[in-house]
Amino acid sequence: MSDLAGQADPEAARSNAPHKDAAIVIPCVNVGALTRKCIDVCSRTCPQAEIIVLADHFDDAIAPPGTTRVVVTGPVTIAAKRNRGARETARRVIAFIDSDAYPEARWLDSAVRALDENPQVGAVAGPNVSPQDEPYSERIVGIALKSAFGSHNAHYIKRPAAPRLVDNVPTVNLIVRRDEYLAIGGMDERLFGGEDVEFCARLVKSGRPILYRPEILVYHKNRSLPEFIKQRLAYGGFAMETLLKRIDQTVDIKMNRTILISQLPTAFVLFLLSAPAMAIVPFWAYVWLPVASIYAVTIIAEACRHSERPGDIPGAALALAVATLAPGIGAISKLIGIMPHFRRFYRNDG
Repeated sequence: MSDLAGQADPEAARSNAPHKDAAIVIPCVNVGALTRKCIDVCSRTCPQAEIIVLADHFDDAIAPPGTTRVVVTGPVTIAAKRNRGARETARRVIAFIDSDAYPEARWLDSAVRALDENPQVGAVAGPNVSPQDEPYSERIVGIALKSAFGSHNAHYIKRPAAPRLVDNVPTVNLIVRRDEYLAIGGMDERLFGGEDVEFCARLVKSGRPILYRPEILVYHKNRSLPEFIKQRLAYGGFAMETLLKRIDQTVDIKMNRTILISQLPTAFVLFLLSAPAMAIVPFWAYVWLPVASIYAVTIIAEACRHSERPGDIPGAALALAVATLAPGIGAISKLIGIMPHFRRFYRNDG
């Protein structure tokens, strides 16, 4: 008998790859260097997947690699781009990834298998970890996001963790069944930010939880510290705007609870701003000083715990302070009317 008799046919193995049933949807502003890296890695690791890029504009003279299709959408929200991508394909699985991310080799095959093996879930997702070659300003932001304090207790998003059912994941790494995604209306195209939170809340409310698996992994570029500050200020503004518009307008208790929890940074910033009251009410010092001290010690301890290099600790502590305080500052600014429109200082559309 030939030695080849027991060997799998490589062509057959490739034709049976789960990712052949999927479309990868990549929203972006333009097809720049980061988008091209995402396309290139997706093309190499998922050669049979359909790749659809949704861009504000596109220079036809600079063709993307492989058989990628670029759809020009104009300057619409990132939710509108994702919805358009889902409508542009007939593949049964939609894999959302951001233009500044790229997948691990097993990413899409693992995701499609997880969906097929768990018909009760509405989506699967996994971690979006920091690339190893990031500059200092981005690296310290990634360190902050490994902490529960920096990622609002969703720290499993920035580092692989045990499989679990979750209520909320970012769409940098979210895989859904196309028919189910469209059946519940996709993402809310009116939202400039927080569209993934709102979508996940609606999906879970429909009785379809989200399955987190560590092997469904992508590498996601972190923002620089200045951009992170803008992002967190905007997050606070989004949360306050949502709170003012939606609270008491929905019977979704879980969504209301999520919105209220998002205001914890606001409450803490207001508490810190109460420091001058110690001059009028000396007793307040016995409350303010211990709480502020515990906060400072916790931030430093978390920076030490998640930093691999001693030189990263000060920057990581600063990024953690931004992560925990900037949303509160943004929410207060929105409430009193001094925050400019989000589009003037923060882009969330790819």
